[in-house]
Amino acid sequence: ALVNGTATYTFPNLIGPILRVETSSAKIKLTMSTEERLDVLNPSWLTESSVTLKRFVRSKENFNSIRLNPIPTNPAASTYANLVAYGVGLPATLSGNTDVPAIPASFHQALPYGAAYRALLRNQDAESLTMANLYKTRFMEFVQMAGGEVSKVDNTLGTTISA
Repeated sequence: ALVNGTATYTFPNLIGPILRVETSSAKIKLTMSTEERLDVLNPSWLTESSVTLKRFVRSKENFNSIRLNPIPTNPAASTYANLVAYGVGLPATLSGNTDVPAIPASFHQALPYGAAYRALLRNQDAESLTMANLYKTRFMEFVQMAGGEVSKVDNTLGTTISA
């Protein structure tokens, strides 16, 4: 829900970067921007407020957090009511030793390599990126090996893995 005077919002059910944000009631699509671009276009953007929502900036620290620009004020908070964010959804929680991911079993061996790849990408230093590429290569090898069994998968689970 939009709150008068609040710029930062978090969407906890996303595990990847937010790709699109729109208002729920008026269906206004906000433009994605960067801090660097806003610094050039409008140096006072951090304190700018308005009744009209225009854009959002993804957080550099959290995939699932954004900052609105300008900061919404009334009546924007009541006019637009809620924000809707689109990105990669959170899969079912695995809490027990016997729980099985909603990813076909033939792909399970690839999962640790994919996780390591994504974790290392967050560091953005040369050594981490080199290691990330090694894990990505190994991940893709396992995905390709499992690919022969894709046609046997029940696609109603909604999980898609592609090489």
